[in-house]
Amino acid sequence: MRVRGMFVLVFFLLLLTVCTAPGAASTSNGASGLLRIPTTATLSQGSFRIGYHYADQENIGSLTLGLYPGVEASVSSVLRDGLTAVTAHGKVRVLDEDAAMPALALGVESHSDGPGLYAVASKQVGTPMLRAHVGWGTRQFNGFFGGLGYLVNPVSARSNAGITVPPTTAAVEYDGRKWHAGVKMDLTEEFEGRLYVTDFSSIGFNVSYTTRF
Repeated sequence: MRVRGMFVLVFFLLLLTVCTAPGAASTSNGASGLLRIPTTATLSQGSFRIGYHYADQENIGSLTLGLYPGVEASVSSVLRDGLTAVTAHGKVRVLDEDAAMPALALGVESHSDGPGLYAVASKQVGTPMLRAHVGWGTRQFNGFFGGLGYLVNPVSARSNAGITVPPTTAAVEYDGRKWHAGVKMDLTEEFEGRLYVTDFSSIGFNVSYTTRF
């Protein structure tokens, strides 16, 4: 799909969500994270999230559960070339962030040829608006990954033109293979959307819904 056509589709989907909808951020495999990399964030206990992600000409659906404080598990299904591949993911935050030390989380993701493992640290950098995430992993991460997220506006704001801008985070990241840059938007308390560019050549997007069980 051409980038211009994808942009129109993404804009329509986000507009539809804002107009019809009365959580935690989700990556393509369902793990809480930035754009496509995981962070130390986890879904709160007793919550679940469903998400749809389009990237690299793949359609991905995911379901995530917050099992315990700092513990989440997810399953995702990827439709690729007419075939469906199912992946399971789990993450545990083993250290919480404080004034001096970053939070630390460990994760595992299933693959047909064995599990992929990773460790990631997250920390506020100077201003409360800026957070850094650095990790290392096997398989899909290919070693180092990391990113920065900047909270552009922490609350919904209405422009002079009467347009409401939801809480928005601008982000840039490297997933071990590709660069991504874009925004995360808290469309409502339950709905979240992402729109980003990969390697300045293709557009990806994500929409997710979070509630409690």
